[in-house]
Amino acid sequence: MVSFPRGTPRPCRPPRTRSRPPWTERLRRNRKALLPVLPGRLFFCSGRGARDRHDPMNRTPTTIAMLGPRERKAMIAMTLTPRIRELSQQQRDVDGPERMWAHRLVRPRTFETIETPRPAAAELADDDVMLRTQVGAICGSDLPYFGGAVSPLFDDDAALAPHVPGYPLHEVVGEVVWSRDPDLPVGTRAVGWATSTNALAEYVVTKAGSLMAVSDGLSSADAVILQPLACVTDALRALGDLSGLRVAVIGLGPFGLLFCHVAKAFGAATTVGVDPVDRSRVARAFGVDQLVNSRSDRWSRTITDIERPDLVIEAVGHQTSTLTDAIRAAAPHGRVFCFGVPDEPVYPLPMQEVFRKSLKVSAGIVTERRKSLRAAERYLAEHPELRELYVTHTFSSDDVQRAFECAARPTPERIKVRLVMADA
Repeated sequence: MVSFPRGTPRPCRPPRTRSRPPWTERLRRNRKALLPVLPGRLFFCSGRGARDRHDPMNRTPTTIAMLGPRERKAMIAMTLTPRIRELSQQQRDVDGPERMWAHRLVRPRTFETIETPRPAAAELADDDVMLRTQVGAICGSDLPYFGGAVSPLFDDDAALAPHVPGYPLHEVVGEVVWSRDPDLPVGTRAVGWATSTNALAEYVVTKAGSLMAVSDGLSSADAVILQPLACVTDALRALGDLSGLRVAVIGLGPFGLLFCHVAKAFGAATTVGVDPVDRSRVARAFGVDQLVNSRSDRWSRTITDIERPDLVIEAVGHQTSTLTDAIRAAAPHGRVFCFGVPDEPVYPLPMQEVFRKSLKVSAGIVTERRKSLRAAERYLAEHPELRELYVTHTFSSDDVQRAFECAARPTPERIKVRLVMADA
């Protein structure tokens, strides 16, 4: 070590020449290459090198730990601050004090529009998803409750009507605003079931397993078809091979017509549609080979043995008579599938006919909902004509009263009624 006497001036160091731009300039030039991934694994990419799975631009990754303190601080600020602001906004969207609009029944067949607190994130379970509703569709199973029937879904002991915000509607498409499901991130559009049948509202909470992310190529208005289509394709797949069978469908409403369409696509030799409403304008488009414009009781009493179907699908529900007619009409060793929703806990059956004809009577609901929705999406891609055929009437959410009255009145022109609640 060289020492100098006190007072002797020390020689000056030569000035350092910068061989590269200052760190601020380097950060500015490489801002697009900052790749935030998992917490604690931020990368700053520069130069050329081997391809890394986090670096589609084929540049050498450098971990944040290899940077200087000033570079590290600036990099974190530039990469994380926008994301933090985005997450904060999403949290305010969910947890904020804002209220939401909703429709509720105040007496049979009469809605009112109210403001009500929207669901809070703190009250949601891990398997819950909150949607901002965009589109809904009215199912035949919603209509008895519109008319004042008591719901089995909750303690429905209110006078006149349930007074539950958003009730009754379960076919829904919406934008995810809160979710812990990796397949349904915030901002995704999702379609499926509102599990509490309360989708007549600005926001609705449902179970993640009852939803599927909507593909980018499918509009929300068209995606609402997937929920009823999932019910039909799931039921017919469970019934096995339909090749060469004669299939009859009692009730040519929105579901009955879909059953004819899918049964024909799945290989049924002949499809027979039975309904007192004249569906002659759309029968061929939905794959109906033989249209019977009659009540099901008259058809079941006058059918000949050679015309008896191998499979009868009861797609009306809410009463017992059509199920009896289906059993009467079925061929010996045939099958009857009860799709229509029952209103009563106990149904009487013509057991002598079931016994003597060796019939198989079955029923059921969709249990693997996301899987069924994906199958329905594939079916719709193979049969895009359903987008134009199926929905015949569209109303805004402000016209919910007229929408339900339209759905409750069978006419030859009306098939599916859709409600548009937001931009879709």
